[in-house]
Amino acid sequence: MYLKRNEKMSVEEVAELFSVSVRTIRRWQAKGLLPETRYRTGRQALYAKADILRIAAELGNDTNGNDAP
Repeated sequence: MYLKRNEKMSVEEVAELFSVSVRTIRRWQAKGLLPETRYRTGRQALYAKADILRIAAELGNDTNGNDAP
């Protein structure tokens, strides 16, 4: 898959990818389970898409649990 160098995902997009709530994504971030590569645009936090997709690939198809990515 080809990704643009600076492609980003919103918290909502990450939550949808993992089939969890936005609150769960924020909890994972607070626990250090998501990459620190975050960008702020005003009030919105964005994650590097390549990092999030790498985590999803490491998990295989099991991306719908609430315990950890």
